Amino acid sequence: MKWLTAKDEENKELAMGIKVEKEHEATIKQIIDDVENDKVQPIEKYQELIAKDHLKESDIYYTELNKMEKKLEKKKEEVEE
Repeated sequence: MKWLTAKDEENKELAMGIKVEKEHEATIKQIIDDVENDKVQPIEKYQELIAKDHLKESDIYYTELNKMEKKLEKKKEEVEE
């Protein structure tokens, strides 16, 4: 399997995503540490940590994400017509 990287010209969206998702670095390190130390938490705990990462960016992160996803879905439907 070839891992896609930020240098792949045809993957500009992926490159932007990799850069943005670095915001989860501390959360990922915590997950790895928990696994290595046999202290794995329920999945909901890790989901909460990721949600909190996003809410640090904006206290209305999920409201805006919902709006954006609805807009993208509408565009997708228009293209499929």
